[in-house]
Amino acid sequence: MYQVTQVQTEAEAFRAAVEKAEPFRPLMVKIKLLWECNLACGMCDYWRKGGPTPLTFDLVTRTLDDLAALGCRKVHFSGGEPTIRPDLADIIAYARHLKLRATLTTNGTLLTRDLARRLVEAGLNSVCVSIDSPVRSVHDRIRGMPGAFKQTIAGVRELRRAAKQRGASLPIRINTVVSRQNYDTLDQLPELAHSLGAKSILLLPVDDPSGALLLNKRRL
Repeated sequence: MYQVTQVQTEAEAFRAAVEKAEPFRPLMVKIKLLWECNLACGMCDYWRKGGPTPLTFDLVTRTLDDLAALGCRKVHFSGGEPTIRPDLADIIAYARHLKLRATLTTNGTLLTRDLARRLVEAGLNSVCVSIDSPVRSVHDRIRGMPGAFKQTIAGVRELRRAAKQRGASLPIRINTVVSRQNYDTLDQLPELAHSLGAKSILLLPVDDPSGALLLNKRRL
């Protein structure tokens, strides 16, 4: 759901849908634009299993048309790494043309000045950036690429610069996957988030069936 307050405006219809086990119109939808990634995170399989996506630009825009017609309010784009797609700004612009709120999750490493400008000009509403540690070496180790931290920080700053130049509001949230590789560095995360102008931090549990990255009771 997008927001509980918006569901309240249609409380009777929502209640009826729940009681009858019928679908209620989608208020928020997440679309994974591709299954590829330029990083090799230890807790993620996209880079291991990635391949060509069936989501062509035409299919994505037709899906957005359908969502808008159903009364959807927000579309969140993710992947894999969505900034790999050269048509990302065009997709966001199309969503905004349909009056949909458009948001994005990215690792930030591919956010060049030109791409940041195009995303802001397309009307991107907010961004979630994945940063797994405020310590450069820890983040790079988790992300499986030397220099990833530096590129991500640069990408966030390009987004802020582009938004400032256009006079646009672009809230940034930091997403952090908590694991035994980084938990003891996260006390420094708020300071980093503040320095980047981020509005919030979201701590996410690691998805690791093997248990190698999970926190034990002592670490918790």
